[in-house]
Amino acid sequence: MAQKFGTRRKKSKDETRRVIFDTAYALFEEKGYEKMTMRDLASKAGVGLGTIFQHFKDKSTLLVSVFEHEFQPIVDQAFASVPQKNLKKQLLYLVRQFYSFYARRPHISRILIKELYIDPKNSERINNSFLRDVNKLKALFEEAKQRGEIDSQTNATDAVILWWSYYSYILFQALQSPIFDVDEQINVFERIMNQHFQGIEG
Repeated sequence: MAQKFGTRRKKSKDETRRVIFDTAYALFEEKGYEKMTMRDLASKAGVGLGTIFQHFKDKSTLLVSVFEHEFQPIVDQAFASVPQKNLKKQLLYLVRQFYSFYARRPHISRILIKELYIDPKNSERINNSFLRDVNKLKALFEEAKQRGEIDSQTNATDAVILWWSYYSYILFQALQSPIFDVDEQINVFERIMNQHFQGIEG
């Protein structure tokens, strides 16, 4: 009986978090991150303010949690459906999935970037998530080495760091523009990636 009660309690807790996530995104869109309060969220979600703070200690933590809730399934699905061969095509495919996510909500994405990369209290969570994705990217580079698509002496870790550098730069630049044109940013990404693969030595 205790086990069944525990299962019901977990389902109830998960459902509460889902309602909070869905409501938070709606309010971020409606009122803006800066103007939305946790009290607004509690009222709109139909839960007590204390319940909100049981799950999230502040608005920044809530935003990061909402981001992870929304973005991680996209990341997982992208890696699960990535093309089987050709590293460049694989990387372009992944970037399109990721950029498309940010482009759908450019205003919130700008706030996300600030909270994710500037606020130190979120850094550990983001770093842990980043490391999981980095290992998946490293695996793609290692498999490309086995297929002979890139130099067998390529350091996969260094290659991913370089890839992440221009991926992030293009993303940040795109979010500063009035319109996030995914196709345009993919073209920029592909051009820089080709330079990455070709090298710059004379």
